[in-house]
Amino acid sequence: CDFTYEAESNPSEISSEIYEERPVGEIIFALDFVGIDIELELVDTTAYLNVLDYLQIDGQNITWKKQYDLDRTVNVVIDIFDVNDNDPYFIGGPYVLNISELWPPGIVIFDGVEADDNDIDTSSTELLYSYEAEGFGDFIFTAKEELMIAPAGLDYETRSFYNVTLFVKDDRDDSEARTGISYLFINVLDGDDQNPVFGSTHYSATVIEEVSGVTLDVNPPIYAYDPDFGLNETIIYSFANDVFTVETVSDGRLTLGQVKVKDNSALDADNGQTYYNLTVYAVETQTTEKRKSFNSTVYIQIVDVNDNSPVFDHSAYVGTIIENATTSEIVSLNVRISASDADIGVDNSAIIYSILSVSNDGDTIFGIDASTGIIYVKQQGQQVKQQGQQVKQQGQQVEQQGQQVEQQSQQVEQQGQQIEQQGQQIEQQGQQIEQQGQQVEQKGQTAGSTCRPERSIAQTARSMTQMARSVGQKSG
Repeated sequence: CDFTYEAESNPSEISSEIYEERPVGEIIFALDFVGIDIELELVDTTAYLNVLDYLQIDGQNITWKKQYDLDRTVNVVIDIFDVNDNDPYFIGGPYVLNISELWPPGIVIFDGVEADDNDIDTSSTELLYSYEAEGFGDFIFTAKEELMIAPAGLDYETRSFYNVTLFVKDDRDDSEARTGISYLFINVLDGDDQNPVFGSTHYSATVIEEVSGVTLDVNPPIYAYDPDFGLNETIIYSFANDVFTVETVSDGRLTLGQVKVKDNSALDADNGQTYYNLTVYAVETQTTEKRKSFNSTVYIQIVDVNDNSPVFDHSAYVGTIIENATTSEIVSLNVRISASDADIGVDNSAIIYSILSVSNDGDTIFGIDASTGIIYVKQQGQQVKQQGQQVKQQGQQVEQQGQQVEQQSQQVEQQGQQIEQQGQQIEQQGQQIEQQGQQVEQKGQTAGSTCRPERSIAQTARSMTQMARSVGQKSG
């Protein structure tokens, strides 16, 4: 605290002459001082006079408490005492640190805090520091209040933010000590320290042999991501393979890998290549650091199609058998009949034997086992000949019956034509009779009388005409 009077700087002594019997409350000294929370106190150092009975402190002024009537010199000493009524405070707080998770352990990231106290006479008072933080084991405070990274290092993916509460306390008795509070906010920034991660450890797909330009249905879809979520680098996919290619596509949310056939000439299961076990790579696209990648496995099965015809092992076979051989007797061949199919799989490579054609009606005599190719006698030759003759005779009989039916049809057709002609003649006769009846009817009307016989004749003519028409239609 600075104490001044009448522009003098911190005077050690102030003197003034005043008159006795001045009125109570009159200002003797007007004190001008600089300081915070200053308390003034009068101390009586006069042995022969109780000064405190006459003077008092009123704010920053010394005034008369009661009148004084003696002509004497009075010494007044003013003592100013500081009160611990200010909390210590951190200079520059609160504090914010942005550090990378890639910074090495042991590096100092904060060179210490500094605090102050507005109370005076703190030269003998030591400020004590402490802190509170949950899970703050990733950092170490040194004896110099420096903050360094702990040996275990930092990991953005585990924790990216720390909130530290800082305390500073003046070194007083616990009952009078005051404490200041501030905060230290630490933001851990993501660094590129993670390899891409695939959504699955393996993928599978099937493709038909010899197809081209198709996109394979991979299960599950090929997907990888960057676990450095703060960076979230774009992923591209690649194969180290000449048969298939993988394209990087995005649906707006995920970056996927689509597998397509690059060279269909190599897709031939008949050559023994029935599957491919490929390694797919996921690579980050950033260029500021060394690219990181990871790989997974794609299993692709080649589906065989029936695109090969079976082939006989020999171009011709010669067989012999005795005449009148019994049924089911096997024909003796120079070599066994056999064939092979280049397709693989039970369905596509299965061989079924059959006889396409045989000369001299041999198809009724000989048969072949569909699975083994063994040729055998179905029935004896004489029996086959007799059966053939019977079938021939039956065919001739059927032919004769057909001719008879055709003749009968022609006769019926002729009879119909005759009936049609007769009907036409009757119709003509009916028309003539009808005309005659009409003439008779006209004559009767002219005579002014009714002749029932003529009407009857006309009606009869009409009936005959209708009958004739009916007969003609039926005969047609």
